[in-house]
Formats: sequence, C-alpha cells, structure tokens
Amino acid sequence: MTAAAREGWIPLGDSVLCQRRLYELDWDLTHFDHLHVAVSTTGSFVGTARNEAKPHFAVGATTMSVPLAIHSAKGELVRAQPWDREHASIIKLGWTDDERLVVLLNDATVRLYPLYGDPAVFSLGEEVKDSGIHSAEIWPSGLAVLTKAGQFVVVRSWRDQVPRVYRHFKFAALPNCWSYTPEANTTSGSVELVAQTLNSVKMVSEMDYQELEFPPLQRIRVSPNANFWASVTNGFKLELRLASSMHVTGSLDLQTVVDCDLNDFDLVWCGEEAVLVSFSEALVFFHISGEHYVIDLFEPVTLSPALESCFQITSTDVTLFSIVPYATQNIFKIGSTHPGAVLMDAVDHYNRKSAQSVDLLEELLRTAQLRGALTTCLEAAMQAWEPKVQRSLLTAVQFGRAWVASEPAAVAGTPASSPPRRASVDAAATASVIITIRDALVRTGSRLRVLNALRAAGFPVSDKALDAIGDAGMVRLLVAARKHLLAFRIAEFLELDRARAAVVTDWTKLKIAHARDFDVDLLVGTIVDRLRVSAGGSDGAMAALDFSDLAVAAHAAGHVAVATRLVDFETQVAKKVPLLLEMQQPQLALAKAISTFDKDLVYLVLIYLRKSLKLTDFLRAVHDCPGALPYLEQYARENDRTLLRDFYFLEDRHVEMGNLILEDVETAETTEEKLALLREATAAFARTKRAAAQQRMVESQVDLLHQQAQLATRFPANPALGIQPYESLSLDATLVQLIRTGHMDEAAKLRTRIAAGVSEKRWAWTVVRGLAAARDWPELEKFAAASRRPAIGHLPFVRACVAAGVSEEAKKYMYDIVCEGEVGQKCDIKLRVEQYEAIGAITEAAQVASQLGDMPKLVELRRMARDGATAAAVDELIAALRRK
Repeated sequence: MTAAAREGWIPLGDSVLCQRRLYELDWDLTHFDHLHVAVSTTGSFVGTARNEAKPHFAVGATTMSVPLAIHSAKGELVRAQPWDREHASIIKLGWTDDERLVVLLNDATVRLYPLYGDPAVFSLGEEVKDSGIHSAEIWPSGLAVLTKAGQFVVVRSWRDQVPRVYRHFKFAALPNCWSYTPEANTTSGSVELVAQTLNSVKMVSEMDYQELEFPPLQRIRVSPNANFWASVTNGFKLELRLASSMHVTGSLDLQTVVDCDLNDFDLVWCGEEAVLVSFSEALVFFHISGEHYVIDLFEPVTLSPALESCFQITSTDVTLFSIVPYATQNIFKIGSTHPGAVLMDAVDHYNRKSAQSVDLLEELLRTAQLRGALTTCLEAAMQAWEPKVQRSLLTAVQFGRAWVASEPAAVAGTPASSPPRRASVDAAATASVIITIRDALVRTGSRLRVLNALRAAGFPVSDKALDAIGDAGMVRLLVAARKHLLAFRIAEFLELDRARAAVVTDWTKLKIAHARDFDVDLLVGTIVDRLRVSAGGSDGAMAALDFSDLAVAAHAAGHVAVATRLVDFETQVAKKVPLLLEMQQPQLALAKAISTFDKDLVYLVLIYLRKSLKLTDFLRAVHDCPGALPYLEQYARENDRTLLRDFYFLEDRHVEMGNLILEDVETAETTEEKLALLREATAAFARTKRAAAQQRMVESQVDLLHQQAQLATRFPANPALGIQPYESLSLDATLVQLIRTGHMDEAAKLRTRIAAGVSEKRWAWTVVRGLAAARDWPELEKFAAASRRPAIGHLPFVRACVAAGVSEEAKKYMYDIVCEGEVGQKCDIKLRVEQYEAIGAITEAAQVASQLGDMPKLVELRRMARDGATAAAVDELIAALRRK
C-alpha cells in the first residue's frame, strides 16, 4: 500500500511533486499543437478550437468538422459549435469560474458558452476593434488584452463585463511577453499587468505603473497568490523571484537540461512551489528551492494551471501534477518516523497478526503522539486520490481510536498522590478528543464519498477545489453538465434541500423539452411525483417549489396542455396569472385572478384581453366569466370611460350610460362639448321608459345652456367684481348672479324660459339670496311685502340679514315669523327667540321667551346680558314670570 501511495512521486527539494494520470481520453483529436486548448478551473471540461495561426489540418481530419468543441475530462463530446460560417477567427480560449467557455474573437467580441444553451456576447469596444488585438490572457474571473496600439484593456469580472482601458500607459513598442495578477492579490485593488520591455519590466495598474530593471525575457508568469515571479530570459535561463523583493530564489539554464527545440515552449505554475516548462519533446519541473526534474514527451501537450495544481492534456490522456501534501509525505515517504507512519506500520503488523503492533501503539501512547497520528492520517486521507489509499488511512484512524478510547482507564489508575480532580479533568478531555476524532472521521468519510463519485464521473476536483466551489456550487455544476442523477444523489447525501429541488426542477425542464408522443396525465404525474420526492413529501415543501419555471419551459417547448396543468400546482397566484397570459390562456387567467380578489391581477388580465381582442369579443369574454363585470366597470370608470360607455351601450344599460355621460359633462371645458354630451345623455335616456324624469332634467339643462350662452354675450364675466361666466353656473347660481348684478327682469325671464320651470319656493329662495348678496335691503323688504306671506316664510329673510350682519333689517321680519303656519306656532316663536339671540337683541329675545313661559331660556339670556339695563330688564321679566 505504501508503494502504491508513492506512485508518480517526483522529489523536488523538500517537496514532492506527484504525477497522476486521471483519464484516458476517448476522442478523435489529432494535431493537438494546431488547436486552441483550454481546461476549466476544475479540470472537468476541455475547450478546443481551430488555431487559424497554425497550418491547416491534413485532408480527412475529423477535427475540421468541429472547429469549436467542449469535451468532458474523459473525452466525451459535450458541445459542438460549427465555425465554418463565422466571419471572425478565434484568438484565445479560456474558462470562467462558473464553467463557461470564454471565446475571444479578433473582432473584439467575447462569447461565453455554457455547457448547453445560447452564449452570452459582449464587446470590448470599437477602440479595441479598430486597433486590433495583439495578445490576450484569460483567467477565471476576467480577461485582459493588449491591443496593437499598445494599450491594455481589462475586464475585471464576468458579471459586469465592463471593459476598462488603461489609458495612462501606452507601449511604444509591443512587449514580447506579459502576465497578470488578479485584483484579489494586488494592493492597488485593480488587475495589475506585468509586461517586459527592452531592459525593464512595467507593472501597470489601473491608476499608475512602476518600472523595474530586468533582463530581456521570453516568458513571464506570476504565481497564483502573487508571491513569486517565474521568467525565462532570452538566453533560456529560468528564474524564480520573490515578488516582494525580486530576490532570485532559484535559476536553471534550460539549454543544459533539455535537448530539443527551445523556441516553442510554455511556462505554467503548479501551485506556489513549482513551475512547469513544456517543450516539444520535454517537460521540465522546477522547484523554488532550485531542484529540477525532466520528463521526456512523445506528443504535444497543453498545460493548464488549477488550484494548487496543474493539468496536462494530450491527445490521449489527462494528467494532474500537484504538490504532495506534507501529511501524505510524512506518512508514506521512505524511512519516515512520523507518528502517522508509525500508526500505519502498527496497522500493517496487526493485519499480519504481529505483536509488534501493540509495541508501536504503546509507544505512541507513551509519547502522547497517537492523537497527532490520527489527525495526520485524516488529513492525508482527505488529500488521497486512490480509494485503496483512502481506505487504508481511514482504517488506521479507526484502529487508533480504539486505543484512544482505552486512555480513561489509564487515567483512573493514576497514583494516589495525584489529585483525583486532575484525573477527572484528563478523562473529560480525552472523551472530548474521542468525540472530535469520531466526528472528523465521519466527515472525512462522507467527503471522500462525494469526491470519489465526482472523480469517477469525470470531475477531477480536489478537496480544496471542492471547498472553493462549495457543495451547492458543485451541484449546480453537475446540473449544468446534465449529470442530474449524480447531482441529486450528492444533494440528497449532503442534505442540501434547495439544491435537490433545483436538480429535479432542471431535470423536469429537460424532460418536458425533449418529450415526444406522451400522455399528458402520465407526464405531469411523473413530474409531480419526482418533485414531491425531492421536497421530502411534505405539502409545505411542495408549496415552496417554483412550478412557474416548469410551466414556462413546457410552454416554450410547445406543450401547452402540460404547461396549463403545471400552473395549477403553483401556489403563488401573482406568478400563476402572468404565466397563463404568456401561455395565451386569458379566460383561465381571468378566472384565477377573480378567485384571489386581487384587483390588480384582474386589471392585468382585462388589459391583456382589451389589447388582444376586438371590442365585441372582449366584452363577450368578460361577460362569460362569472364575477368579472364589476371589475370591468370599476376599471373602465377609473381608466377608460369610453370603454365603459361602449360596454353600457352593448349591454342596453341606457340609464347607467346616461349617468356616465352626465359625469363627463362636469369635466367638459367648452359649451359646445357640454351641449354635445348633454344631447348624448338625452338620447341615452330616451331609449328607455324608466328614465323619463332624467330625460326631462337633461333637456332642461340644454335649455339652460342655451340661455346662459346668450347671457354670457350680453353680460361678460368680470372676476374682479365677482361675476363668473354663466356657462359654468347652475340654474340657481345663474339666477342669483343676475339678481345680484341688478338684472331682476332678466332673471324673471330666464325663470319662465326654462322648460322644467322654477317653483315659487325655489324662486323666493333665489331672490332672497341674490338681493342679500347685492345688499339691496329696500328691494328685499319690497319683495317680502309683495304677498301677505312669502312662499318660504320670513325666516329665510331674517337669516339672510343676520348672515349679512344687518341686525336692524332682520328685526323687520322677526315679528312675522310667529304669524307663519297654523300648526306649531310656539315652535315658530322659539325660532324668533333664536333669531333675536343671534343678532344680539337680548331684551327682545327675553320678551318672547317670557311670553312662552320659558324660564330656563330666560336664565340663559340673563347670563348673556352684558350691560346693566339689559340685565335689569331680563330680571324684571324673570320676576314677573315667577309671580305667575
């Protein structure tokens, strides 16, 4: 087992580099050096495309038919994009951090291809397109291009996709090589670019730049964490430098270790400790300590950096180079005396039934190194790739736990001189360690099950890579790759409820999209059953599922019946109604909206129907839906009164139509508009016998408008004098204004010309109001005396005088109040008391109250008396009333 764990190890200084062959590629790609090749950050997918700068393929090469392709790490074709009709050529390929293939074209456009689906496209700008692209670098979170004009253009994030031109710096001569440092690893907070010039290196950020002396270079690369620089000089000398001080930590003359053509090579970092230099026939590993190792190559390779590792792609296999963790080295390196190695030896002796196993374990217990050995084995197991090695390390942990569990007995057997409190504390501490190791063992085993399942499916992720992606992110990646079964099992195993529902939802969309010749009930039942299983079978979890997306997918696939059925399972009506409208099911949408009593949703459906149907069809559709007519009336009254009039007309609701027109008369601005609307209202009322009174009223209003138009020409409005336009006044207001302005005769004529007529009481009220407004008191007295008793009595005369503030005029009509009516005479006298009181005539009010024998009123009036004479008069009346 130890030899198997050391397979592929390459010692480099105090570190060890591991060469691990992951997959044999099942594809038909040849002439690998004539392709653009890019490996995703997890190593799960490989993007390939024709390199227009290289010679064409030989006749009959199958790759010619698939210029742009995405393969899995096992070589399975995931996506093929024909490129023979594209006008632009590909400059470079890369991958985003969410596994989308980045394709940079020579027309300054960037396409982001998902594993399935349409690409997202954005442009780097007309300036880049006009100047042209010299070279480019793509990393998981962004890209940078160097234009032929000598300027850098950077896209910092795939989310905002905003190209930023570094205008403050421009190369006079284009550099031979350059590299990048992502903004997360810079002090400036922006992407920094390192470019070689003649005898220096420029460090360019978004705001400034810095120049360092440097020999001429052919390649330069910044380490993933920006701690080191790797460069190859024109003399083929490989140098590693500290980024902070530029101190050379190691150098290697490549001409002395490589015996092949050195002109075409690639330089890639493998973690933070080593770099790989690939030539046509050799691969050089160089450690920061200065150690190197050379491997012969027999075919072209492509190197792609990953998280603390590096992938090598050839036409036949995928290989992973990674630094062996120190925990793994301490256990498996030859001659190791680390406690972890001793524990593994103890397990090996135990399997061979050797008593030396007990000796080794007792030595670990005696030196208190067993717990450290267990931790080291757990860490090594997490980093191991081979299941056999994983099992052996976990078995060692399980074996060692049994000995740790026996420690409390040793604690209990401590000498009597030892304090018993100390023994109990040690026992509790040991128990806590046992629980910690047990939990860590369970977590490690669960984690390895996930990692092994992913690696077997063609996703060569390490433990650290999985931590960077996250469990939910890994499930999303599997869903994007359409590995739904694996994604569901991992989400279920890790108890990721939301991720599990998302997996089933995406699977359902695909099933709907690809369904052909199916039974609707069977398909919907299958979908709902799967979703119920993913939700755990509870109604609450089912209610949290989003059936709207499934309905949209079904409708987009042309399965309207399936979409309609799925909408019924959607619990949020705010989503359900718009979906039904998108699926052109307005009648059903209207019924659903009405059932919620949500006015806004009903209005939404009504607007949709009004825009999509003719008027008669629209009204018929609303009429056929129970409960929709009140909503239609309310909506039309608030937003579309013309629609409401048409609705009333087609429904033969002439009274409502006439009343609606009368409401519009109030907002009409001109007399012509008012007359036209009034005639329409008359016609509406004339269509039914139930509106005869309304018809006469409207006809009277028409007559009034004609009369007011004539008055307006004779007596123009004068707001300064309080004379309003006659067209804007009612009949009473018109009569009052005529009387107030001294045109009593015109008012009398208008009274006779109105078809509906003006009653005596209405005329009397109008005259009193008009004369009081004009303060024509003699004429008012004359009008009151024209008949023995006015139609409205004398009380309005009194109140008009009181309102005008003329008390003496009011007293002229006060006595006549008692003479009005044959019934309720005392009540009228009481009114006279109130009127005297209103004008401040306390003595007169007291006299009337005395006639009525109203002692409480007299007492109240006594309190209101302000002068002695008035008070004396009231006291006398009170005394007289008491004597009675």
